Amino acid sequence: MPDRKRPRSEYDAEATRAADLSNHPTFYFDDGNVILRTGKTLFRVHRSVLAHHSDALRALVRPEQGSPQLRNCMLVVLEDEQQEIEVMLQMIYDGMRVDFETITIENWPVVSGLLRTSTKYGLIRVRSDLLRLFVREWPTTLEAYLCKEPTPSSADQKRVVVHPVFVIALLRETGIDDQALLATLFYRLSRHVYQFSDPATKGRLTALAPVDLQRFVFGVAALRTDYARCTLRPTLDVDQAHLGCQTELEQLWSNLIMPTILNTRDLLGSPIEDLEAVKTGLSGRSTSFCPGCRQSLISHYDTLQKTIWDSMALTDYLFDTVIETLYGANLPRLQAFKPVLDPQEIMGVVGG
Repeated sequence: MPDRKRPRSEYDAEATRAADLSNHPTFYFDDGNVILRTGKTLFRVHRSVLAHHSDALRALVRPEQGSPQLRNCMLVVLEDEQQEIEVMLQMIYDGMRVDFETITIENWPVVSGLLRTSTKYGLIRVRSDLLRLFVREWPTTLEAYLCKEPTPSSADQKRVVVHPVFVIALLRETGIDDQALLATLFYRLSRHVYQFSDPATKGRLTALAPVDLQRFVFGVAALRTDYARCTLRPTLDVDQAHLGCQTELEQLWSNLIMPTILNTRDLLGSPIEDLEAVKTGLSGRSTSFCPGCRQSLISHYDTLQKTIWDSMALTDYLFDTVIETLYGANLPRLQAFKPVLDPQEIMGVVGG
């Protein structure tokens, strides 16, 4: 009696058609021995190539008894997006490096997906390349930040940038604890004036974990307090020969310095930028200051600017402050009151 058993390849072909699966146009190698499935796309790749790049990938494609099979290959079903796996395989097979010049709304889905994928599968080189890209986009030193930050006349200001909330959430999700990078992102976040009644604002801020939202609220208050100290008028150590400089300072204080610092539009929200504007104004303004007094004033505001940047209060609240430090001996009493006064965790949502 003839063997009526259908060949395995026919079953595979029928199952593929039934599931409406398709081979990836590039990363489907006939000699591959592992098939990665994401959605309806199949990637047929080589176990040895993937295993060479990380321990996580080695474990992923390690054959085990009873492993699902498709087309005589081990089948691994992934939850990742097709584009994420495609870019990851380009990195692995083609040696492609992260070569984005900048991060924009347009390429953010690829960049964020690649960071998640490289973290999940232990691709250290790719993850390191991405971290350098993030630091280039959101500089962590004052000098680099001032060079990157667009001026009002800069054409780059028209570029739609990724909101810092989503970057912070991604860094937290992928376990990147770069304190300087997080601090500059929280500073950029603090420059916004928020209307909590605005649905768009609520939608963005809910991307932050409650603990980060709480730290953000405390950090903004501390940053504003530090900056408020800059509203104290500086003094010049002048003798009789420099009385004209003192008079000039009083005029500059009224016409340039105070209007710049006390910019009510952003509620003291841009200390680094405001102090840079003061320094620029002092350098380029035609005044009767003698060179020594002019330079003394510029150095004064330069020092204030560097002090705020280097000891940014946000950094303290982001990494070092714990709830016991904030509330001290009052913490047990406040914790006892909390279920009674805030049973729906409203303060946790708004960061209080």
